[in-house]
Amino acid sequence: MRTRKWLLIGAIGLLACLLVAAGGADSAKPAQAHALWGFTPTPTPTNTPTPTPTATLSPNIANPTPAPSPNLRITKSAQAALVAPGGTVVYTILVENLGPGAATGVVVTDDVPAQQEVKEVSATQGTVTVAGNQITVDVGVLGAGYSSTITITARVKSNVPPGAHIANVAIARSDQTYETNSTIDVNVSGLLPEAGTDSGIVAVTLALVLAGAALAALGLRRRRLAV
Repeated sequence: MRTRKWLLIGAIGLLACLLVAAGGADSAKPAQAHALWGFTPTPTPTNTPTPTPTATLSPNIANPTPAPSPNLRITKSAQAALVAPGGTVVYTILVENLGPGAATGVVVTDDVPAQQEVKEVSATQGTVTVAGNQITVDVGVLGAGYSSTITITARVKSNVPPGAHIANVAIARSDQTYETNSTIDVNVSGLLPEAGTDSGIVAVTLALVLAGAALAALGLRRRRLAV
């Protein structure tokens, strides 16, 4: 009986020594200590956050550099500010791109007034289209610092009364700019028309001159007879 009692006490002491030795030998291995009790614990997974990628935009895409804008200027002038009925006036239209960007789709239009008749149109750059008194010049592309000169020759109709005022407007536009315009005025004088104009006006004028000469001659003859 005593022998069994001492054997039981010795077994318990041995087991306690083994547990102490296992725990002190390697405290970083809890799995071995649990194995002494007959089971292996299941490790608990840890949630590791997945970093969210940050989108990096190219500087040229995020902040594109705007293209420089053109600056159109149109100037219209007349060879003479005073013209007689039946006379000819030459208009000059200068369309310029002051920059800094290029202008595309440049178009110049000019509706010549009804008191005039278009005789000839030319342009240093562009395609000219004339439909009656409506003039269209498709200039196209004008780079910064470039220009086009348009020349219009028009005849004042012979039935336009002296003292008439003729205003002519030219308009320029492009794909990048609003319309811009320039106006020139021409006054009709009371001078005789040029050769080749309406013969009726010439005949009336000559008749008045001859009538005046006849009256002057008749007055002179009467004076002589009175003497």
